[in-house]
Amino acid sequence: MHEPVSVVLPTWNRAHLLPRAIGSVLAQLEPGDELIVADDGSTDGTAALLTGFGPPVRYLALPHGGAGAARNAAWRVARGPLVAFVDSDDRWLPGKLALQRALLARRPELVCCFSDFRTAHGDGIERADGLAGWIGGPPRFANRVAPAVPLGSLLPTGPWDPSIRVHIGDFAAAAMREPIVNLGTALVRKPRLGPELGCAEDLPTFEEQPAVLRILRAGAAAFLDTATLVQHDHTGPRLTRADHRARARARIAVLERAFAGDPAFLARHGEELAARLAAERARLARLLLAGGAAADARRVLAAIPEPPPDLVLLSRLPGPFVAAAARGRRALRRACALLPWLATLG
Repeated sequence: MHEPVSVVLPTWNRAHLLPRAIGSVLAQLEPGDELIVADDGSTDGTAALLTGFGPPVRYLALPHGGAGAARNAAWRVARGPLVAFVDSDDRWLPGKLALQRALLARRPELVCCFSDFRTAHGDGIERADGLAGWIGGPPRFANRVAPAVPLGSLLPTGPWDPSIRVHIGDFAAAAMREPIVNLGTALVRKPRLGPELGCAEDLPTFEEQPAVLRILRAGAAAFLDTATLVQHDHTGPRLTRADHRARARARIAVLERAFAGDPAFLARHGEELAARLAAERARLARLLLAGGAAADARRVLAAIPEPPPDLVLLSRLPGPFVAAAARGRRALRRACALLPWLATLG
């Protein structure tokens, strides 16, 4: 007998996209499963649309608070011991839930499983560049987590490809280095996390990453090297929009919060975490300098134990020259020619 699944779907003013996402989920639910649509204060007729679905769709009306708050609220009311996710502009691929449910049933020690995904842009063509596109190349889980094993060695015969490669192990450190989990591909054991999911409710982007890191720190996980989701691009309203500087600040906040209360993780990976934070702060400082915000950049650099000397000295140049130098290599070389002189200014 299978464990019931609750699927969390946050949405905001996407009534025209919801049928695709909902349909991809309903086609895979079993008796006892549910789909919770967490409506983040939509004003476009989302509520009326959802009345046409009925059970197992549950409508959760919320005040507008962002994607993190919507996911957290749906997690709290989820009835199933297994929780999956999908965004309102994406869709599950056929067989996703059956495969992941079977894997967690077979391996009860796993806290979650997640997978690769496809992307689809305006041309509608699906591309197998999901995770590799996020992290700038194929994931190196064989070296950083565990060698892959064939799915057929883990599961009996079923409606899935037994040659799919599966990595099983501790993914927390890998997730600290780069965003490796698209939450829409994950299936999670709720009792292992408790009543709170832990998405950030005060960040403009990466709001799901604190929850992802909580999930991966809770125990072993499995990565299925196959796509189970299509992430669709579109030009409509989004629950999260942020510029590069806001994204850099959010990434720093996620890293600071996620591991601060985990002494065991810090004992193993504290030096690497400090290096990651220093690199993220240096990246933010460069973005601030490119925008002429030298004073803000100096404050960010002050939090780095050994800040890059070129950025420190560059941050002391006059504002317009700082922006030009930070944006272009040729201008940066001209600025650097002044650094020996600038260093004598006290």
